[in-house]
Amino acid sequence: MKYLPDFITVLRMLCSVPLLFIEPFSVHFFILYTFCGISDVLDGFLARKTGTVTRTGQILDSTADVIFFVIVVIVYVRTLSPGVVFIAWIAAVCILRTASLIAGLVRFKEFVFLHTYANKAAGFTLFCFPFLYILSPGAAFIAACSIASVSAAEELIINLTSQKPDRDIKSIFKR
Repeated sequence: MKYLPDFITVLRMLCSVPLLFIEPFSVHFFILYTFCGISDVLDGFLARKTGTVTRTGQILDSTADVIFFVIVVIVYVRTLSPGVVFIAWIAAVCILRTASLIAGLVRFKEFVFLHTYANKAAGFTLFCFPFLYILSPGAAFIAACSIASVSAAEELIINLTSQKPDRDIKSIFKR
């Protein structure tokens, strides 16, 4: 039981990769995609419930999030051809995220991924994206890019202004 949350996280990393090769928006894609999303919630929940929260688990979870995010963005950009405005917006979010990682690395000598409310909202919105896209493509892109922008900017500000790394900080307003 002690290693179950980490096992689920590693499984999410492994299950994210086939998303690159499965037809987007197919039944198989949605099954694997949904498993990855549920496992993201489940690993942290189990770690907290069983008292097995570890720094290694936090780092694994953030790494799995990055792998899933990068793969999903590649799939969406390749499949949906979102247009130059959305590609520029996605690139800007990626630049902010990279700047935040560099800020954490320079200031704290480690990559600092934060579990803020905004990052959780961005992750949830990204998870919901393909379902929202079916209903309203433009609204799905605007929602995902808007929330991702706010969360990336908040994470950068926190990493630039914090005295020490705190992966579990909830928001820029809750220090």
